[in-house]
Amino acid sequence: WNTTEGHMRLTVPSRAARHGGEFGLAVRVDRAFDKNFHAQFSLPHFMPRVAHSAYQLTFWAKMLGPSSATPEVTFMDVDENYDWVGGAPVALSGEWQHIAMQPVSTFPKHKNHEIGIAFLVGSVQAEYHFDDIQLMELDVPSPPPPAPPPPRSPPAA
Repeated sequence: WNTTEGHMRLTVPSRAARHGGEFGLAVRVDRAFDKNFHAQFSLPHFMPRVAHSAYQLTFWAKMLGPSSATPEVTFMDVDENYDWVGGAPVALSGEWQHIAMQPVSTFPKHKNHEIGIAFLVGSVQAEYHFDDIQLMELDVPSPPPPAPPPPRSPPAA
């Protein structure tokens, strides 16, 4: 973003931001931004391959700074001017938390569109640590088969 009201810095890889392995991702917001989305980082885009899909994002995170902060994680349709597909605010504290977000569903209009996932972190001066970020495609049952025809009436006696 071309904005001058805040400042952020990403450190990848970061030993300080590790939870499980050797490295994690550190995001330091030195000066808060007017809008949360003015400071963000994104995951590589993905593309739904079928008409109905569901995805679950999991990660470990903590926040150093104020007693709590609530960044937002958003799924957006890149090919439709970044229309919102799903997501939620994520309340963080100074302790490591395992976050398993509610599944986000895509629909026929999203098939073969690029979907971006962004972590919006700009509204609070803090340092965020993220590790083991994983996106899983969930099994989505096919639409149910059509209902069987109604039972036939017994023949008249």
